[in-house]
Amino acid sequence: MNAAARVSALAVVAICIVFGVVGPARPAPYVFEDHRVDTLAVRHMKDGESYYRAMDSAMRTVKVGPVHESRSFRMPTIFLVWRWLPGQAPGALWIPFVVMVGITGLLLVRYTTVPVVVPLVVVYLIATGRNTYSGIYLMVEFWVPPLTAATLLSWRRGRGRWAPLFALAATLVRELAGGLLVGGLLEAVRRRQGRARWVVAIAVAAAAVAVHWTLASKYLVAHGHEAPLVGTTRFPESFLDALAFNLPGPTIIWLPVWGLAIANLARRHELLPVAFYVTLPLVAFWIHRPYWELLTIPFVLVWAAELVADVGSRAVGGRSWLRVTPPSPP
Repeated sequence: MNAAARVSALAVVAICIVFGVVGPARPAPYVFEDHRVDTLAVRHMKDGESYYRAMDSAMRTVKVGPVHESRSFRMPTIFLVWRWLPGQAPGALWIPFVVMVGITGLLLVRYTTVPVVVPLVVVYLIATGRNTYSGIYLMVEFWVPPLTAATLLSWRRGRGRWAPLFALAATLVRELAGGLLVGGLLEAVRRRQGRARWVVAIAVAAAAVAVHWTLASKYLVAHGHEAPLVGTTRFPESFLDALAFNLPGPTIIWLPVWGLAIANLARRHELLPVAFYVTLPLVAFWIHRPYWELLTIPFVLVWAAELVADVGSRAVGGRSWLRVTPPSPP
């Protein structure tokens, strides 16, 4: 690592230590329902209940259940991890959350050609988890980025054989990350290499989701209380909120950032594997779920910064301490 990467890595560690000591925000009169459900479900699991029974009980307690669609049950993967982590208090998983964000940051420092932007990404993730709705750090979407970062790093560093495994793990945490598996397979077909691993990973993910839905179906009722999904959009507000979930300033100013990110991926021939990620805001035309972009925004910020830094360094003669040498393509 060059000086910029080393300083950025130290900054990531320092930020995580500070936020780890400060702790989560104090609860407010209103906390987002999904966070409350997840917290209560983990508490029930620590008391010995199975995931599905614990989640059903938690949703009923928070008044978002019972439910009639399996989609209301998140994949149990991350909950099984949380169950075995120590601590019973509501804030017991704050330190694991901060560690998870730190791992994401350190992976991004190795991944990106502009490591100095990574501490800002880390602050964004931690501050969003800590402050939005007075704390939503148990939202499952937060726990996918380290696996996404590992997938991207594997691709860019020419260690593609590991990418299907990381992408599969990301999908088992949150089904929305399945776009990485599809993108990885399409890229493998384009390059005419390593398709079998991607096919196996997709098959495993599909089987896991099918089993999950089957197990969740035992707790469904004819008329549930879950919030509707399709048709909830408030265009253009939903679209702009998705582009800039918890980012500062007017939401419209972040639209060009997405354009820069896509342009950077296209010029590096890295767009196809992550095409689903950078087009995820388009679901806002039908669905209002801006927090889904927690899967995507950290990487969009990095991709956009890479293009800006590259153009800037060319303007000053090709040298800049802000950049590191791009990795050789696989």
